[in-house]
Amino acid sequence: MKIKLFQELPKPTNFPLVLQCMPEQVKKMSSAVASSRTVSQMLACFVVLVLFLCSITSMVSLRSQRRSWWIGSFLLDLESYRDCSLLSAENITNLTLDDANHTSSLSVVADGLTLQAPEVISLKEQLNVTLGDENNACHQGPTTHFPDYFTFCVLVVMVSCAVYQLIFCIIKLLLLVAICVAYLSMVLFTHGSLDGEVFISRYVTVAVLIGFTIAFFIHAQQTEATSRLDFLWKLQAHEEKDEIEHLQAYNRKLIANILPEHVAVHFLCTDRAPDELYHEECESVCILFASIPNFSDFYVELESNNEGVECLRLLNEIIADFDELLEEERFKWIEKIKSTGATYMAAAGLTKSTRDLKNFRHVTAMADYALRIRDQLEYVNEHSFNNFKIRIGINIGPVVAGVIGARKPQYDIWGNAVNVASRMDSTGELDKIQVTQEVYQILHKKGYPLSCRGTIKVKGKGDMVTYFLNGRSHDIIEEDCSSSGTKEAAAENHT
Repeated sequence: MKIKLFQELPKPTNFPLVLQCMPEQVKKMSSAVASSRTVSQMLACFVVLVLFLCSITSMVSLRSQRRSWWIGSFLLDLESYRDCSLLSAENITNLTLDDANHTSSLSVVADGLTLQAPEVISLKEQLNVTLGDENNACHQGPTTHFPDYFTFCVLVVMVSCAVYQLIFCIIKLLLLVAICVAYLSMVLFTHGSLDGEVFISRYVTVAVLIGFTIAFFIHAQQTEATSRLDFLWKLQAHEEKDEIEHLQAYNRKLIANILPEHVAVHFLCTDRAPDELYHEECESVCILFASIPNFSDFYVELESNNEGVECLRLLNEIIADFDELLEEERFKWIEKIKSTGATYMAAAGLTKSTRDLKNFRHVTAMADYALRIRDQLEYVNEHSFNNFKIRIGINIGPVVAGVIGARKPQYDIWGNAVNVASRMDSTGELDKIQVTQEVYQILHKKGYPLSCRGTIKVKGKGDMVTYFLNGRSHDIIEEDCSSSGTKEAAAENHT
């Protein structure tokens, strides 16, 4: 897989304080330059070239058509400068010979006589090459320190080219070579006609510029290699971060499928102790047990059904349909506890947010869910050509909820209410929903049709009066009818 090592820079969102005071057009232009690497490189190359041109402008003589008026106070005219330097050299030679024919001048110093030779002024001092704040006979006004000052300026330009890290090393090399060739051509050829001490360091200048070019190119290569590694490391860090976030989300989802949401939040919390046991006492929890007694008769391990795998596949579809029903909004009060074989267990009201002690909406939701899974099993029988029968028991009461097991933890509920709900299932009748008297008192007030089964013997409880839930509440039926009517009217209006 090829990785693009240099991508377009992200557009800046937070402008510096100085840039915030600028006009809006300046902000847009700055954002456009910063967001495009190509534009940034072109701008950097342009700045370097402009700096180089500015540094060598003083080496070019600019004259008007009359050739009598000079533009600039320190521009260097090679022809006039050479003639003047030769004339000054002749004058200095004559002056030195005349002084040699005379006796040495004497000066009185303290209590003795001191012989002092006449001072000889060199050509370099006469031309005022090293002292730019003085005047010389060859040029009116201060002169430049040619070639030292120009060399220093060119080196500064080369340094400015090296500091731009956005420019590729090849482009930097081309810029540095172009600068060196242009400047050395002027030093060795176009401005090399001057003799004497003025250009005594031109070969040193050549060596210095070539050395700086090589050093800056090596620095550019190292900088670019470091930038590429940084980019790859950042890209790898972002990929690892995304992978970690994906794994964390997957783990949270996996834990949420194993444990209820509020329990998963407890175990994902970092403040808890590692060996802390989770448990919670809950009151007025509605418990449901639903089983398919004749599924054991359906399960047969034969070669035709892949040694019973197809039977398990059908059972999995039934349980998955029951789980999918819990995603509906009206069943948000219910939490699946577990499924063991062909027995399904659920509870409503395990948390404060899913427990309504005033209107007992979690109990009515459990009653509607029991009716819904019975209808769902009939739908499965119709399409799978089977005759499964369901048996459902419901009870309400206090329970203790908790998680057991350090590895493969299992969320479960315990209590007398759970045992009674299980007995309502085991002692019930096929395709019937058997409830206790406590559930009957709540559902009867809500308009649910129930019929009394009578007194039955329950293991561990003795005689108990139980009831059968025959259908949904009339209020809920009316609400469903009104909602369906509204949907039909909306569909007609849309049509």
